[in-house]
Amino acid sequence: MLYDGRARAVVRSHRHVVQVVDRVGGGDSFAAGLIAALLADQAPQDAVEFAAAAGALKLAVPGDFGRATADEVERLARQCT
Repeated sequence: MLYDGRARAVVRSHRHVVQVVDRVGGGDSFAAGLIAALLADQAPQDAVEFAAAAGALKLAVPGDFGRATADEVERLARQCT
């Protein structure tokens, strides 16, 4: 979720169903994806979709760090829109 202060609206991402391998780092990956998308001037809906996809992809790999590329994250984010 993201609160868009300009529009005074809450933006929600689509749900991603993944097989969770390791829960560590999913929130950090979401936050990093959201920050990167907002710094790239993506629209709020696109930014939250990118962030959710980044978090979902991290859950599917072991370890503390997500290894998905921006292109992989974008591809997953677009599948849900």
